[in-house]
Amino acid sequence: MFDCIGLGIISLDLLCKIDHYPAANSKNRVTTLQRQGGGPVPTALATMTRLGMSCALISKLGQDETAETLIRELELYHISTSWLTRAAVETPLAIILCDQKEGGRTVFLHRTPDHDLTEADIEGLYPSWPLATALHLDGHENAAALLAARRAKEMGALVSLDIGSARPVAEELLHLTDLLIVSQDYFPALTSIEQAGDYCEILLKYNLKLAGITFGKMGCYLVGKDAHVYQPAFPVTTMDSTGAGDVFHGAALYGFLHHFSTPDLARFASACAAIKCSSMGGKTGIPGIPQIRSFLAERGEEISFLDAYL
Repeated sequence: MFDCIGLGIISLDLLCKIDHYPAANSKNRVTTLQRQGGGPVPTALATMTRLGMSCALISKLGQDETAETLIRELELYHISTSWLTRAAVETPLAIILCDQKEGGRTVFLHRTPDHDLTEADIEGLYPSWPLATALHLDGHENAAALLAARRAKEMGALVSLDIGSARPVAEELLHLTDLLIVSQDYFPALTSIEQAGDYCEILLKYNLKLAGITFGKMGCYLVGKDAHVYQPAFPVTTMDSTGAGDVFHGAALYGFLHHFSTPDLARFASACAAIKCSSMGGKTGIPGIPQIRSFLAERGEEISFLDAYL
């Protein structure tokens, strides 16, 4: 039995470190070039395995060498690849510009509907569907995600959903969700953290166990059964913010499954995401528990809740 299975898109990320974002019709120098597996769910699962959990990925890859590279990397992060679907498509590719001047990143994703998991793909997995405590989804591939969420609920699993933009998500899927953390972009009218509590109330109509909104450099606002919490982001020197939100989601799900209080969960996930930003790519800088504990202690934060996990 796994702690978490994840269903979501995957890509090979071509990460280009640049001194500043380029002007139109200009030629620019890439100072560092890296290849790394990407995707919101794979990165969240890598965070959880780094923290000691067992995970498996359900996704669709091509039958090319890029797919083989991604499979090898998933296995390096101890993510089971037994439930991957292979198809006659090119594996998705993302080109990511990592802006050293502003600390942000710009993503160009080459991916088509042919890469989506279908309902038939999910139904084909039913005979060997992996047992897990939780299912983590990224809000893409609505039909497949909905079938997977129904299957998870039938088997007694929690459903965690990450929605990173203002894309439509099936209403039934939201009602099946236990943990829902969205980005600020999910609510186009949300312009300040002061409004976050009101917008979390909109999410809570789905009877969630945990609801939240992330604000990038401004932090996050989480609502659990025990507290409403605004957690400012920890200031760090950012090399690359790629995957920071995905790492946050993986750490938040870890904290929830380990029964952290909402304030502790917010600090833990925020620290995990901040540490990641010191390295290029979504996975390279993911910390373990000792590193997160030291990071929080150096900033005078409460850390006793982590003593049992060292």
